[in-house]
This record gives sequence, structure tokens and C-alpha cells, in this order.
Amino acid sequence: MARATWRDPARRVHTGTVPVPAATRRGDAVSLWTDDHGNAATAPPGTPDIALNAIGFGTGAFVGIALAAGGVLYARLRLVNARSAQEWEREWESVEPAWSGRLRPGQGAGDD
Repeated sequence: MARATWRDPARRVHTGTVPVPAATRRGDAVSLWTDDHGNAATAPPGTPDIALNAIGFGTGAFVGIALAAGGVLYARLRLVNARSAQEWEREWESVEPAWSGRLRPGQGAGDD
């Protein structure tokens, strides 16, 4: 880091502490990125950084959508299973006494 002075495109003078290469000597010119106001700024991200960010966000979105869809599917299957079990129980109540030969509660011999 070194103290530096530079001019923005409007020719205003700015000063500040900026990162410089290790072998830089006093008075050497160094490249400096600035923002719209002429203040020192970091360099914009390069193509590899942009590509990695895009891949990361895309992967994150895909995983989020897949998890949400899986959760909805899981909940729907649980609901269908519960309804199926209830329907099976209801139907079995009407078939089981005749099938097994057992009497229903409150039914006496010869009350078919």
C-alpha cells in the first residue's frame, strides 16, 4: 500500500492509499481503477470470476427449485397415501365381516 495522487477524467486531483506492486518505487506510475466520482476502486471482475459466479448462482437456483419441487412432491404423495389408506379401511370394513365370518359389533347370530 502506498499514498498516491491521481487525476480523474474531469482533471480533479485525488489522493489516497492504494495497493501497489511490491517493487514500486516512489514516483513510479501505476495503473489505478476509479469509480464514477474519481475515487480509487477495485478492478472489475474478470471473465473467469463472472463465469464462476454465474455457475454458482445457476447451480444454487437449480438446487433450490429441485428441493422445493421434491418437498411438494413428497407432501403430495403423503396426502395421497393417507387418503388411500383411509379409503382402504372404509372398504375393508364393509368386506371383512362377510369375508372372515366374524360378526360386526352389535350383530347377533342370524342377523345377516
